[in-house]
Amino acid sequence: MKITTALYGLALPIAFLVTASSARADPRQGTSYPSCGLASYPQSSFDLVNYNGGPLITNLRLYAVFWGPNVDSTVVNQIGGFYSTLVSGQYTSWLSVDYHASGMTIFQGTYAGSYTITPFNTSTALTDANIQEEFRNQIGHGTLPNPDANTLFMVHLPPGISVTFANFVSCTNFCAYHGNSAAPGGGWASYSTYPGYAYAVMPDLSQCTGPCWNYDYIATPFDAITRVASHELAEAITDVAAGWAYYTGIQAYGAWNGNSTSNEIGDWCTSSFNSIILPGTSYVVQKVWSRLQNACISTSTDHSSYGQCCPTAIDCCAGYDRGPGYVGKAVPQSGNPCANVDCGQHL
Repeated sequence: MKITTALYGLALPIAFLVTASSARADPRQGTSYPSCGLASYPQSSFDLVNYNGGPLITNLRLYAVFWGPNVDSTVVNQIGGFYSTLVSGQYTSWLSVDYHASGMTIFQGTYAGSYTITPFNTSTALTDANIQEEFRNQIGHGTLPNPDANTLFMVHLPPGISVTFANFVSCTNFCAYHGNSAAPGGGWASYSTYPGYAYAVMPDLSQCTGPCWNYDYIATPFDAITRVASHELAEAITDVAAGWAYYTGIQAYGAWNGNSTSNEIGDWCTSSFNSIILPGTSYVVQKVWSRLQNACISTSTDHSSYGQCCPTAIDCCAGYDRGPGYVGKAVPQSGNPCANVDCGQHL
């Protein structure tokens, strides 16, 4: 999740007061350009994401956190089943193949349950710093479990509460984001001695009926939530400390992302047609980038069905002169999964 100026999941790392957080949001330009065929373009060895040396979440333990008693009842009642399906099923099982690094292997995770907190901060206009402070208070009072480097808190906000960091505002500039904590007490810490813990913030998307809903299969606020939650979950696992890399300038804190773009594995797959219903379920999710398949996929089954043939924008879209940041998206067609590449998505 990379933060820019328009809507989607956010992962641009941000530093606040005594802590640091990763967060960035993706722009949705809504512009479509012609696709280009592969005939005259060679296969590229260029990777959209590279390993930079940072940590992964290898043994995920995910908690849903409801910000007070007014979180949407559908989210409260159904999100646990969604998270359990994602962390223990085919949506995440293939990540260990594509995104292991430096002796770290991504094992299938655990959904560890939900917590409804009574926030100390009752403001309806929060910042990321407020949210991190709330975590410290809730953990300190024993309301939330003591986290470690494998903890991911997925925080769901009720209607009427907005989140801002830097100059970016939920629903206006982003739909969700993930971050990571810094050492308690402030300052920058080495992740080797204090890896921190991860969190993602999910605003109530019933308030965001524009760009946060303009994707295939989204018919309800819950569909919109599961789509962005799947995006943030996959990126938190594979690039948990991206924020530290951004703010310290030490690239080795980051894990799997694009060196020059900071795009993570969800950011390359945000076109509408990459929103799907997860096979065997009723959940809407977003496909994420597979390095080995060189395509956007959603399950381990997809992982074995694509060939390593689809080019990147470096190959296919260079002639269209869209400027930096434009990426190719594979458009499978009958008999030729690499027949066309969509050059129009600007990230």
